[in-house]
Amino acid sequence: MAHGPPARRSLLACEPSLLAHASLATTDIAVSACVLALVYHFRAGREAAWLRRVGWPALWFGAAILAKASGLIYGGIALTVMEFERLARQGVWNKEFSASRWQHARQIWAQTKSVRRDLAEIVSGGLVLTFLYCGCDWRPEPSFVAWAQALPDGGKKQAAVWFAEHFRVFSNAGEGIIRQVKHNMHGHGVYLLGTTDPRALWYYFPVLLTIKLSAPLLLAPFLLLLLRPRSLANWACLTAGVLILFSLTWHVQIGIRLLLPLVVLGGVGIAGGLVQA
Repeated sequence: MAHGPPARRSLLACEPSLLAHASLATTDIAVSACVLALVYHFRAGREAAWLRRVGWPALWFGAAILAKASGLIYGGIALTVMEFERLARQGVWNKEFSASRWQHARQIWAQTKSVRRDLAEIVSGGLVLTFLYCGCDWRPEPSFVAWAQALPDGGKKQAAVWFAEHFRVFSNAGEGIIRQVKHNMHGHGVYLLGTTDPRALWYYFPVLLTIKLSAPLLLAPFLLLLLRPRSLANWACLTAGVLILFSLTWHVQIGIRLLLPLVVLGGVGIAGGLVQA
């Protein structure tokens, strides 16, 4: 990011939402930085050898997860949207006039084989790094053992009990990720503009962005829509837009700090659009 255009650096460096959380929401700042490094290395290395194309992105994907479990979602969405946009520019999604839908689908599947392999290696590599870094206590999971012991008597129960007692890989990173997923699905009480809900408000994050973002960052997209709409069709803006849509399903609603990776990517995309305009 230090080598990017001054507009991008200035827009992010002066954004109050990031400055206000720099000493408070340290994990959210960290995951935002890791996601930004992830998308940079992923974008820069798409046509390079394996180390730059897969190795470095996998390292930063693992770092994003280690910074915060939500890095798994942010990173996965960002990589998918970025590659979709790149393939669209290359015309991969264009359908030949004489081709049927089935032929077109098979053509896309064949052309994206290397893309799917790279994404799978990046995600799996990041997860492997996460599990290795967190390690485990080399103990069985009590709830798994209790479930196995509650099975009806028989050969299946004996096998299940033996496996549960000897499957000593707990506690590990997977427990933290699963716990975070369950927490997001459950949600908790929320308040916004005089409205309360015991679980979540579907419009919470879009409305919160209009309250918390600085005026320049909030108004710049509308200015670009008037001057040069195509300038917003970059991978950073598209990723931020998809994250806004996904935020409608998030039930942990405790402030804009949960959207800081979105703010960072949106700032990069808007700055790039301003340069092009």
